[in-house]
Amino acid sequence: MADIKWLLTLQFTQLRNQYLRDRATRSRTVMALMAIIAFMYLLTRLLYNSFSVDIDATHGSFNAIVFIMFSMVMFWLFFMAFIQGLSTFVKVFYRSQEMNHLVTLPIPFNTLFLFSFLKLIFVSNKAMLILFVPFVATIGLYIHASWWFYVLIVPVFYVMVIIPCSIAVLVALVGLKYLSSKLFSLLTTCGALVLNFAFAFLFTRSDTVFTDFYPRIAMFVERRFILDVFPMTAGARIWMTLGQLETYRFSVLFYFLTTIVTVLISLSVSKRLYYKGWEKNQVIEARLVNRRPLKLKARQLATHHVIVHWIKTEWKMAKRNYDMLIAAISMLSFYILAVLSFTFGDFFSGDTTLEIALCIFVATLFNVMAISLLFLPADLTKDKSLWKQRYWLLKITPLSGMAVLMMQTLMYFLPAYAISLSGLIFYALFAGITLPTFIVSSFSLFIVLLGASLIYVTTEMLSLSAFFERNALLGNIMTFVIPISYAVLTVGGLIVWLAKDYIVNFGVLYDLAKPINLPFALSVAVLAVVSSSLFAYKAFIPVWNKLEIN
Repeated sequence: MADIKWLLTLQFTQLRNQYLRDRATRSRTVMALMAIIAFMYLLTRLLYNSFSVDIDATHGSFNAIVFIMFSMVMFWLFFMAFIQGLSTFVKVFYRSQEMNHLVTLPIPFNTLFLFSFLKLIFVSNKAMLILFVPFVATIGLYIHASWWFYVLIVPVFYVMVIIPCSIAVLVALVGLKYLSSKLFSLLTTCGALVLNFAFAFLFTRSDTVFTDFYPRIAMFVERRFILDVFPMTAGARIWMTLGQLETYRFSVLFYFLTTIVTVLISLSVSKRLYYKGWEKNQVIEARLVNRRPLKLKARQLATHHVIVHWIKTEWKMAKRNYDMLIAAISMLSFYILAVLSFTFGDFFSGDTTLEIALCIFVATLFNVMAISLLFLPADLTKDKSLWKQRYWLLKITPLSGMAVLMMQTLMYFLPAYAISLSGLIFYALFAGITLPTFIVSSFSLFIVLLGASLIYVTTEMLSLSAFFERNALLGNIMTFVIPISYAVLTVGGLIVWLAKDYIVNFGVLYDLAKPINLPFALSVAVLAVVSSSLFAYKAFIPVWNKLEIN
């Protein structure tokens, strides 16, 4: 008990140093929390105001529909927590410097396992919590749940991910005994992407699912013992108990018993397989390959050839950054969710122009940032100096500041645009938009994302300047406010103008939308795009020329 207490104290100290070390760090933490809370609130309101199921609480099928919605959320939670646990297992259990040090100390293995298991639960599910809360809160608003229902969402979330994380540990212990960590990471990443697609489709078609599968669902629901024992349906019943719709004591009891049993089984298996996998998945020296010296022709030394070659090299390294791949997929899931929701849902009564604008807005906010994560080292959160040091090789090359700006922008923009355009094509095929509308939308997406890439690269460089390193709080505000302001100015005005009929109940927002017309929204968007180019040219190049890397 003393060992686990010491380990937890050590972990809390690390978290405090990471998020609450000084004034600048605390400010950055508070701003990040405010942004996350604001996003979750806005997503909750959007989902609730556009909810397609409208049945009175006194209707006989009301509880059945709520049970189906909670069950879909629980299925998504279980499978995503399982995938996230698999993807994080190697990083937490096998390739953790902390764990490598702890295994040499005279600490019981049970203590080390429980400590690493708790760390896995919190590390692997942080991003998923941001999406989980709005969906559960939406259902809570739908059933008129009490205030403490919303307070309990986060703690109950972490209790419910224990079972899928335990199963993930079991599968990872066995799988990594036979598969390489590279292949294992690729399989889990593909699984996460598929699950995001499936959940977004099912949630936006919850009323159709209920209608089409009602006979089978009714037969399943009649077997109450199965609903109490099966963890996903038992979890749905726990949420219904918290929402005061019905009380399911046996579901709560069986769920906690299942949780205890899965953790004990994982502990038992880990005693037999952990060290075998640990030995196999340690970093070893790669086999050297004899290659011929690279000979470049004179024309290949031109600036544009160097830029293309550099971008290709960066992309090759980004593809191998498996540690950040799940984080990038998680951020891209916001765009995936938006595209699938508007494709298969009935949020705005078939207003394709508004839905396309919203997709472009989400892509502007998240897709460039998601792609940039693949170019960041995984240890960046532990060592902030890596942020600047990754530029040292570029700094010694004979490239102008303008060439570096173009290179960094294209490096992020091209894959971000390819992913965003793929989502737009998917939406166009199912929504049936006309060819001229698609061409205009694709061109608009191109221009807006190019400006977003310029903004992101420039704010990233500005944050490394001497002034913002001395004033970290201002640097954090700048990197947070400028990209969001750009997205709001380019697409936000058009969205507000198109959504006037849907935001009547949003008092202040509706009042702001009244004077906005189409020429004004388009003028502001064009001005924002042009300003982003001027801002990048005037800000990036001087900072790059003065940048000093120790």
